[in-house]
Amino acid sequence: MAEIVEWEGGVLLRDGKDVACFIPAEMRLFNVEAKSGLSLSEIAAKLTARYPGGRIQSSHQMERREAMFPILRDELAALSDQTRPRLGRLTLNVSNVCNMACGYCYASKGNYNQPEGLMSPETARDLLRRVMQHYGQIDVLHFFGGEPLLNLRTIEAVAAFLTEAAGEGALEKLPRFALTTNGTLASQEAIEALLHWKIGVTVSWDGTREVQDQCRPMRSGLSSYEVLADSLSRLRYSEVPFDIECTFNGYHQQRGIHIRDLMEFFYNETGQRYLHITPAFLPAEGAGAEGLSYAALVEDYRDAARFSVENLIQGEGPVLRFVQRVAEHLASRRPAEAYCPAFFTQLNVTMDGSVYPCFMLAGKPEFQMGNLLLDTYPGEASLRVLRRYFDEFYEREIRWYSSLTEGCVAGEMLVSGSMREPVMAPVQQAIAEECLIGISRHLSEKMLLRSSVATGV
Repeated sequence: MAEIVEWEGGVLLRDGKDVACFIPAEMRLFNVEAKSGLSLSEIAAKLTARYPGGRIQSSHQMERREAMFPILRDELAALSDQTRPRLGRLTLNVSNVCNMACGYCYASKGNYNQPEGLMSPETARDLLRRVMQHYGQIDVLHFFGGEPLLNLRTIEAVAAFLTEAAGEGALEKLPRFALTTNGTLASQEAIEALLHWKIGVTVSWDGTREVQDQCRPMRSGLSSYEVLADSLSRLRYSEVPFDIECTFNGYHQQRGIHIRDLMEFFYNETGQRYLHITPAFLPAEGAGAEGLSYAALVEDYRDAARFSVENLIQGEGPVLRFVQRVAEHLASRRPAEAYCPAFFTQLNVTMDGSVYPCFMLAGKPEFQMGNLLLDTYPGEASLRVLRRYFDEFYEREIRWYSSLTEGCVAGEMLVSGSMREPVMAPVQQAIAEECLIGISRHLSEKMLLRSSVATGV
């Protein structure tokens, strides 16, 4: 773990002889060459003249915090005027049925505590017409469930409907289609639909045969690993591209399987470099066998981040998506746009027309923002949910790594019961530390510190 000293203009991190300096307000990272024996506090004192106090608090994060408050006041007006704002992602729950029974599932085995069923094409088209009354552009249409490929008929109907809508000018452009699947359904009909509509596929896969069969059991009793392997073989043969998403849970921890182990496993199995491995978000109380020790999770992600930075620098080997994003923010000098798209630019719509700020909160009455089919979205329920978000989430402290890392508001809410609690903050800080120290070692731009502050080669 790095030695860290923060001051109001930035942060210094030392690991052995390496000292990294990060200035959040400018998204600048330096490798510091300091006079031998100079402590981090002494270095920070020298840097204060060049990067004075208040820079973190006046950064983009604070500015965005202040800018977001008018949304609470203007939400109804913005959604009812003629300009029709942009929607970053619309997640459509086309299926409340799943052929798996994952122990860590936050959606009650796929039904979101609602009757099992499939969304009809007619209902889907009606919902989309109502969405388009409020939004003029949808960047991504995300098919979700349950298992969405159990409802291929509606998926194709939605893709055809939106293609026609974009062609007629009802939408500014055709959304990009995406789908999250458990990877067990790859019929020829499904493959043809995925290719025809250019649907981006993310497959949930948790690891080796033992892990997959234990964590993601099939209701039929078949080996989910064997069914998945067969399906992925079909996708590869048909040249359907797919990404992998792994849910790291208590079963991994109990078996001594680390995030780095999973990175190497998926890289060897698929050749994919950039891997999304996210923790299982379960209530702290009564989480069961899949519950996580978050204290152990911090060091696991730290090790995986260090490994990722090494591979990123070398140009080969697996890399955590979290690390890739930090590197992109540093390279572009553009901070993270938002902590999480939930409550900002995404919506989830369930089979009965209910609207939620995130698919992870679907089926929870306290987060229902209204109903499209009942014409109650947007309305008072929307404002109630937004008020809760602003009241809870914006009590969090803005930290030096806030501009580098994103999080999952809904997931943290599931763990702690409140959006006030930054459950993933220690993990985010550990990832940021390893990224800054590891990347700074390879920078050509350095900060030289001797008797006074100067920058140079």
